[in-house]
Amino acid sequence: MKAISLIQPWAWLVTAGSKRIENRTWHLPKSMIGQTVLIHASKTDPRKFPDVHKFMEFVGLREDIPSEAFSMRGGVVGWAKIGGCLCPHNTMVVDGYDLRWWMKDQHGFLLEKVGVLPFTPCSGRMGFFDLDLSFDELKSDVAPMEQPQLKLW
Repeated sequence: MKAISLIQPWAWLVTAGSKRIENRTWHLPKSMIGQTVLIHASKTDPRKFPDVHKFMEFVGLREDIPSEAFSMRGGVVGWAKIGGCLCPHNTMVVDGYDLRWWMKDQHGFLLEKVGVLPFTPCSGRMGFFDLDLSFDELKSDVAPMEQPQLKLW
């Protein structure tokens, strides 16, 4: 199954349903639209990016991000269905998406549906990459629960 690696806390924020646009410098392949991908939390230490908290304040996140959002690294943490892509400098309005998450000089992958999966350690890579994991098996290990949501301003 295809996966995409994100640095924490972005991976956690995606699976929590708060961040529904993923920014990349490269264009989304058309074949990925409508596909479900695994969300991989990179091993990269988020402390290398001191502006994370400033950006979260900018988009209106008021709540503290739980410690696991920073500590769960180096494995699959969830899934997302890709609904489309915003092109750099696009002025299009997209209903249902908080465009403050979109970096206007990058391609914004629109995440239609998202969910949490049990943490599954594995290596990540740049771009979309293949993982020898079954989405159905991972999803069957998830107990039914409310999707976590962070409150915005």
